[in-house]
Order: sequence, then structure tokens, then C-alpha cells
Amino acid sequence: MKFQFKKAEESIILLVFIQDSSKTTGEGLGSLGHESSITGGYVKRGGTGVALAVDEDVATEGTYQAPSAAGKVRIGTPANMPTGFYELHFHNDLFTTADYVTIGLGGASDMAPLNLEIQLTDFDLNTAFTLSGILSTALAESYGEKGAERTLTQLLYELKALLTNFSILGTTLTSKKLDQSTTAKIYTLNDATNPTALKE
Repeated sequence: MKFQFKKAEESIILLVFIQDSSKTTGEGLGSLGHESSITGGYVKRGGTGVALAVDEDVATEGTYQAPSAAGKVRIGTPANMPTGFYELHFHNDLFTTADYVTIGLGGASDMAPLNLEIQLTDFDLNTAFTLSGILSTALAESYGEKGAERTLTQLLYELKALLTNFSILGTTLTSKKLDQSTTAKIYTLNDATNPTALKE
């Protein structure tokens, strides 16, 4: 199973499905709890393995309850879900200072191995890149240097200046910035009377 969260996000509850390894039909394994001897470990990117033990219960379904230590996990059974679904409450320390965390759990009778891959990002993927936010945020005016690579913002401002605010004197075309007086870019036309090309 793969999950994504913002780095250092707290109070994380993971809803997981644990299969019954004694069945060939993909059925879930029921009746797991803190006494089921579920153990395993986790590894943060660039780190070493740390032991985990699922040996504490969830007091209230859907309400995060921190385990008593970083090496412990709480387990609960969500209501109205098919057999094999569980909620796991991990300690907040697992989700800090790393790009991803890999968790492996097993050990209970007839429990298929549970492998979790958790990517940790520097921003909230649910809110960071909304179309409305991108389209309604003004871009700071910027222009590139002659012969240099451009950012998208620089390209847009240079095109706007070239199309809507410029003057021509001989073979020199001068585009203006938003204030309509400061020079943005200077271009050279190939002919002063009937130009067919220009260059920076």
C-alpha cells in the first residue's frame, strides 16, 4: 500500500487491509488486536531499520491516539467495514525529516505481510497546486538577459511587452515594461522600412 503525506504531518491514521494468508480467495483476516503479536519495523530514507510492535489498542475509532512510544503502533477495527480492514495509529516521529518511510508488519497467525510505502512531501498535495490558485495569483514582473534561458514568467512578460507596448526608431524596436516608460528589451529589425524579421 502506498500513501502520501506532508512531511512532519501529525496524528496520522492509516486505513489498511490485511489479508488472510490461509485463504486463496483474497479474504481479509479478522479479529486482530494488540494481543495478536504483530511486529515488524520501519526504515526512513538513508536510515537503518527500527523495530515496531502493534501492541496497543485504539480507544475511539477515527480519533487519533498517539502510541506510548515511537516503536509502538495502535490498532483498531473500523465499524461497517469488511473483515480485514484496520486503522493503524503511528507515532508522529515516524513522519519527520525524511522523504519516505517504508513499514513492514507481520507475525500474527495467518496474517499476510503488510507492506506500507509512505512518501513525505514538503507541501500538501491536496492544496498546493489548485488551478484557481495558479490562475488568480499575479506573476512578479521579470525579464531575461540577452541570450540567456528564460523562465515562463519572463517569456510571458517579454511577449506582452513586444505585442502591446513598443516603439520603433529606424531598425531599433524597443519594448516597454508595465510602467510604459522603462525599457524592457531592445530588438534589431532587418530593415527600417519593410522589416520581415527581428532579433534580440
